[in-house]
Amino acid sequence: MPRENKFKNYYLEFIENQQKSSILNPKSPISTSILFKNPEIIIMNKKINLIKYLTIILTPLILCFCSSYSHIKKLKGENAARIIEEFGKPDMVIPRKTDSLYIYLKETELRSTEISQGKLTLDPMVSPGVTKTERYTFTISNGIVTNVNRIIEYER
Repeated sequence: MPRENKFKNYYLEFIENQQKSSILNPKSPISTSILFKNPEIIIMNKKINLIKYLTIILTPLILCFCSSYSHIKKLKGENAARIIEEFGKPDMVIPRKTDSLYIYLKETELRSTEISQGKLTLDPMVSPGVTKTERYTFTISNGIVTNVNRIIEYER
């Protein structure tokens, strides 16, 4: 008998706590923060501003899904005509026994710039000018892209 009462008390206490922290309860920290202009979320007993929470979660996702490498990875499994349509005529085509490689080169000249040290100096530090070469390699088998690779090289 005391065990059943203990369970009932625990259950009633649990329900009462749920009602106290409900969003519909105006005294709840979650509901008051949502109703007013400072929305907060409670994680591991710490209040975190909702905007900071979303920024922390969404920033890496946006950086991963919007990078140029992820754009190129999406071309895997596409038709070879789409590659030619998007990148133009390949710089090199290397035929092999079972497939062929389409290689695209993109060169960019990066000028030298002064490196700021946060103070005035008589002899400023200057980064050297380099040539940036991006090499896109598409492996095409039976008219379909089977592998995609991107290599970036810097040359002084």
